[in-house]
Amino acid sequence: LIMDICGATMTSHVQNNNTNMQQLGRDDGYVVLSPSIGHQRPPTNVWDFKKDPQRLAELLLQAMDVLQIDESKVHVMGFSQGGMLVWTIVRYLQNIGKDVVASAAPMSGPNNVSQYDILDVLKPIINMSNFVQDLPSKPIPLLFTWGTKDKMVNPKCYPDSLAHIASTWHLGAPTALITDPHFNHTRQITRAGTVFE
Repeated sequence: LIMDICGATMTSHVQNNNTNMQQLGRDDGYVVLSPSIGHQRPPTNVWDFKKDPQRLAELLLQAMDVLQIDESKVHVMGFSQGGMLVWTIVRYLQNIGKDVVASAAPMSGPNNVSQYDILDVLKPIINMSNFVQDLPSKPIPLLFTWGTKDKMVNPKCYPDSLAHIASTWHLGAPTALITDPHFNHTRQITRAGTVFE
């Protein structure tokens, strides 16, 4: 099961147009859940950090139960505000004793963003005060990506986010997998062997 969460001002259709996750998941035998923001219409549709992490986590658990999903094959990914939700969903599930997410990928979704780090035009519609800046207590395999020219979230918050993750999860030194002038891919591993890229 893959939950693919769209970002603010997006829909599940826009997300899938960019990831093609519905087809990719089908090709490999995965069910793909692509929730859309139901509160408003684009361009003011945003996730509610107070209510939606629990709603999305419950949707994931319900789908797992109804579809009899193997817990070792549950992945949560999201883009931008959807990426921020990845952190909170995994943490929420761990906190209620449902440690069911096998891996996650918050894309352009830092765990330490504040109201000051988002684009000015988004500030009136995204309430960052309800975004809990904390990590899941138990590290899981994670792919954390971001761009250096992000117009929606200040790219300067990512190094701090990465440092916080490394310190909290006790990640080892980074190993460069790919390095070029426009792209870096590193791998760090926890003491228990959990991979973080």
